[in-house]
Amino acid sequence: LIPATAAALLVLAGAVLIRPGGAPTRGGGAEVEMALADAGAFTYCDYSAGTTLVWFSYPADN
Repeated sequence: LIPATAAALLVLAGAVLIRPGGAPTRGGGAEVEMALADAGAFTYCDYSAGTTLVWFSYPADN
């Protein structure tokens, strides 16, 4: 599960960092934020669609 999570985070980071040329970062674009206080929380905001996604990733209970 950990390798899959790491791969997913790399893909998401790549998608955020590699934008099409001239793509807006504010106003009509999207914003990604990772909370430093909670490393298991990931927030994605798409202002043009009016959508916010919050993803909580915690280790499985043994």
